[in-house]
Amino acid sequence: SSGINAEYGDSTIMLLSLVLFLTSSLLAAGDDLISDPNPCEGTPSAKKHYDYFTFAQQWYPNVCESNRDCKKLSINKWTIHGLWPDSKDSQPAFCTPQNFAVPGKIKDEMAKYWPSFYNDYKNTDFWKYEYCKHGACCTDQLPTIYDYFNKALNFNKNQYNLDRALKSAGIGPSSTEPYNFALLDKAVKDRFRVTAGYQCRSVGGKQLVAEIQLRINKHLSHIEDFEDQKENRIPFEWDSNAFVSCDKRRPFYLLPSSSQEEPGNSVRDEVEPGTSGQEEPETSGRDEL
Repeated sequence: SSGINAEYGDSTIMLLSLVLFLTSSLLAAGDDLISDPNPCEGTPSAKKHYDYFTFAQQWYPNVCESNRDCKKLSINKWTIHGLWPDSKDSQPAFCTPQNFAVPGKIKDEMAKYWPSFYNDYKNTDFWKYEYCKHGACCTDQLPTIYDYFNKALNFNKNQYNLDRALKSAGIGPSSTEPYNFALLDKAVKDRFRVTAGYQCRSVGGKQLVAEIQLRINKHLSHIEDFEDQKENRIPFEWDSNAFVSCDKRRPFYLLPSSSQEEPGNSVRDEVEPGTSGQEEPETSGRDEL
C-alpha cells in the first residue's frame, strides 16, 4: 500500500511540474499565444513552388468607400493586406496542415498595422486566413508564425512604407483632387527604385487606388519591378467592391479617412502621436510557437 501511494505521489508531482512548465512557457512566449481550437482549413494547391513574394498594402478609405461590408474605422495609413509567396503561373495556397496561433508579443502591432476592415471578420480571422493560405507556404524562408507576421510588419513600417513615399511626392488624401499615375509611379520609383502593381475600385465614377503591391525576391532581401500587370478595365458606369488592375490612363483618388481634415492641394506634415516620423526599429524577440 505504501508503495502504491508513493507511486501516485511521484506521478502527481511530475504532472504538476509539467503543468507549471507549460504555463511558464506560454507566458514567456506571449499572453495571447494560444492555438486556435480549429486547425488551418483549405484545399492545398497542386503546386507548392514559388519564385518571389507579393507584398500588398491597402488604403482603408478607398477600400471601404460606399462598402456596406466594412466596419466604421478611422485609419489614415497604408495597412497590410498580405505577404504572399507567388509566381507568374500560380500562387501556392494552404500548403501544410497546422494549427494557427496569434503571436502575443506583436498582437497590438498587428491590430494597428494589419487590421481587418470587414464586419463579421475579426482580426484573428483575417490573420488566420492569411497565414494558413500564404504563410504556411513559405516556411522555408519564414519558419514560424511569428517570423511571417513580424517580417510583414517591418516591411510596412520601415523598408516599404508607402505613407512616406507618397507624402514625399506630394500625394495626400483628398476627395476633390485627382492624381495621375505618372506621379504615383514616380513616387514609388524614387523611394524604392522599382515599379509597383495597383489595384483599384470604381465608386461614383471615381477610380480609387485600393491596393499597392510590391514584388520582393524569394529571399526577402530586395524588391524587384512588378511585371505582368494585367490590363483589366473597370466599367466606370458601375460601382464595384471588387479590386481590378487600375486603368492608368485615367486619374485616381486617394480619399481621406473620417478622422482626416481635407488637405486640399497639400499633404499634411503631421506624424502619428508618439512617433518622430523616422523609421521604427524592427520588432525584436521571438515567440516560440
